[in-house]
Amino acid sequence: MHEQNASTAIVLLTALALYVNPYVAIGASFGCVFFLQYPSVLSLGRRIALAFFSWGLGYATGVFWYGQGPPWVPEGLLPALAAAALGSAVFTAMAAMVEKDGKLPDWLEAVIKLFPWRR
Repeated sequence: MHEQNASTAIVLLTALALYVNPYVAIGASFGCVFFLQYPSVLSLGRRIALAFFSWGLGYATGVFWYGQGPPWVPEGLLPALAAAALGSAVFTAMAAMVEKDGKLPDWLEAVIKLFPWRR
């Protein structure tokens, strides 16, 4: 039931954004539901907030790279999808870590170590 409420909110947000840039909105919508693959470690409110945040991150990325238009170009779909999916995965892992007082997952530690300011 909780996923249905989050999905309904995402569908409404996507319907509004289709007016602005439909390709980027579709990519961000598919990417932001990436967090549904994780077990429900977060409350409903946090899962909805995560969906909106990752959708906004994906939409902003797609518009930044391919926001020229109209006419809109479909190339904005993939950057929006990737940014929203990555945002939902990273922030779900971080939220679970904070709630359970644990450490970051190994895959996220490896990604963070790639950045030069961490060395």
